[in-house]
Amino acid sequence: MYDWDILFSVSPLGHLSKVKVVLVGDGWSVFRDGYEVLQELVASF
Repeated sequence: MYDWDILFSVSPLGHLSKVKVVLVGDGWSVFRDGYEVLQELVASF
């Protein structure tokens, strides 16, 4: 997967400010502050 694939798959979630938990299939799960973590991920690209 290329970086832009990740960016395009995560970016649409940026407007969901009530996201608390992020569950993914590769073991990288976030159980609090999901919105902030997603924003940081998008900003890092």
